Amino acid sequence: MAIIKRDNLKAFKRIKMSSKLNENLLTPKYQKEFWSNISPDIRRFLDDFESKEDWTYTYAEIPEAFQEISKALPKFARHKINMDNTEKTRDIIQKITVILAAMPLRESISAISWLDRDISDETEIGWAVAIYMQAAQVALFDKSDPDYKECKILYDRVRIMLHSRHSSLLFTQLRFIGE
Repeated sequence: MAIIKRDNLKAFKRIKMSSKLNENLLTPKYQKEFWSNISPDIRRFLDDFESKEDWTYTYAEIPEAFQEISKALPKFARHKINMDNTEKTRDIIQKITVILAAMPLRESISAISWLDRDISDETEIGWAVAIYMQAAQVALFDKSDPDYKECKILYDRVRIMLHSRHSSLLFTQLRFIGE
């Protein structure tokens, strides 16, 4: 069983390429379609983690904010990371980290993954990777940071996705061995 079901790959690509994606990225309809292309095992794993989040805001609570964030993400992602001005880059990452941590797990992860969708050069660091790296740095080494809680949330969320993928692959492999 793959993380993205092969028979749904075309639908996944259609969603990804949709011109309405920018304004619909965080809508419940888009999220439902996006996550339906992920294996049921992973979705169940995420259900468990998401059910424990009591600090997030949902689309139903503040749809205007989610719509504004959806419109802002493409503008944000178009800008290359300025390695010459690390203080400004760090400040931008800090602000988006706080926003992403306040979203439910799935919306946060889909937004993070979307940020690097147009990376074409293997040597280019995208915003998603930069956000994760800064969150990891704070979560692991700087508990005194004022945004420690938000950084830890994003760091843990990305790790959840990595672990769920590895677990799913491991259990799929075990199934083949046992046949």
